[in-house]
Amino acid sequence: MGYSGFASATVVPCGDACTVKITATDQSGTPLATTTGSYTIDPKSGAIDLTAPILISGNWGSATIDTLGGNSDPSLLFGGGSVNNSAADVLFSFATSTPISLHGPVVAQSQLTYGLTSQAGFGPAHLEPFDTGHHLVVANDLQLGNGSVNKGVDIGSPCDAPAGQTVTCGNLSLTGAPFGSPGDTFTAMGVNVSYFLSAHSSTSFNGQIIQNAVPEPSTYTLLVAGLGLVGFIARRRFNS
Repeated sequence: MGYSGFASATVVPCGDACTVKITATDQSGTPLATTTGSYTIDPKSGAIDLTAPILISGNWGSATIDTLGGNSDPSLLFGGGSVNNSAADVLFSFATSTPISLHGPVVAQSQLTYGLTSQAGFGPAHLEPFDTGHHLVVANDLQLGNGSVNKGVDIGSPCDAPAGQTVTCGNLSLTGAPFGSPGDTFTAMGVNVSYFLSAHSSTSFNGQIIQNAVPEPSTYTLLVAGLGLVGFIARRRFNS
């Protein structure tokens, strides 16, 4: 007896699609620095590998993606941080997208741990998510024929740290409702981390986005029926 759901995923080669972008922008909207790095996906296992950290820096501070991993079938782990050495807020943005081939409804889960530090000798620190929904991490899928679809697992809130102190802003987990319908095809999963960081402060974050297949309702029916059949056969054998 066997069964399967109608959502499935397969390893998709990177090509030129596996990139990570970091930007830092001042309050006037002028870019301070931008860089793009790349990672690889193992064609057999689907393992994601960032061969080296991606870094931008200047007299205003620095930003880095330290880790990027997971499996394109499909999960995405990420970690990084930034330092603002200037006297004004800086907007930091980290974005990546992983190609997938996922069919049918799925359910997603997000996890995030992040912290904030106020540099010694300066005032309180503040981190303000750039997203209009005030979430630090925004997770979307690219749905064939329907553009970008939010997965309902955006996570992370504004955070404050007293002068000269470090705080843990959150250790969070969120599971979303199923999204998508039979026959839907998802071609990429993306993660964006963007926030304003106050003067003379730093932050770091680690998180992951995971997607799982949602079994077809009839799958459960078949499974229960199959188990009932097994039980019936077992009883007949016992009675014999």
